[in-house]
Amino acid sequence: MYDTISTAHTVSNWSSLGVKLPKELSTAVDVFEAIRWVETGHTVEFDLADITAANAEEKLIDFANRLVPALKTGDHLSRTPLDEAKHRMLDEAAREVLGKATEAVPVVIEQLTPEFEKRAAAYIAAVGELPDKVDSDSLVKAGPAAVTAYATAQTEAAWLNQVSSWVAGTRNLPGFAGLDVEVALRILRPADALQLAKLDAAQYKNNVDSTLHSLNPMFYTAAREGIEFGINTLRECAEIRQSSEEVNSRVTIVH
Repeated sequence: MYDTISTAHTVSNWSSLGVKLPKELSTAVDVFEAIRWVETGHTVEFDLADITAANAEEKLIDFANRLVPALKTGDHLSRTPLDEAKHRMLDEAAREVLGKATEAVPVVIEQLTPEFEKRAAAYIAAVGELPDKVDSDSLVKAGPAAVTAYATAQTEAAWLNQVSSWVAGTRNLPGFAGLDVEVALRILRPADALQLAKLDAAQYKNNVDSTLHSLNPMFYTAAREGIEFGINTLRECAEIRQSSEEVNSRVTIVH
């Protein structure tokens, strides 16, 4: 089931990527988080020592007015009126966050791009220093320089994976709902159907050595094959695949 509140919570963590959220989105996130942290489960109490024969009725009415919002009743027997109020406000605040987040996707990509290009270049350079076969034995035989290059590639792959996961997470935003997460294309831009086929093959290849797996086989293939790295929206991913498939179909028909 589509959960707007969980998705909005994910958006509120976008800043962990090192980007500054646009003002309207930042404001929407602040409101959402403020509502999310409102405490509704506190116990309503009264002090018997404050009650006298003269004020008993007044104290009773006061206690009842404070108690009613904390009782589980009405349409949702699992929620108190306070819980229900928080849920409805949080859901509305979440929808506001998601709307603003959709608009902010290009802005986030623009901010990420300089660091992304730096990291991708470092990854490609490190992969270029590795032996043709990447496994623990080959690295040891290749010497200290190869081991160091592997560690660098591993570090950069981890960061690139974070960006790829962020792109995947936008699938739950209104502007990208229903689009395929396109694992092989989120941060890669194959120039033709052949390059795309190589990325797809890397994605679905079984029994990948754990040493290579930590470098991400698709990133590794892209680095080896000269496939461009670049952050794509999920809509752009769909367009890349569609374009490649159409070109491939035309070539097949001609032959």
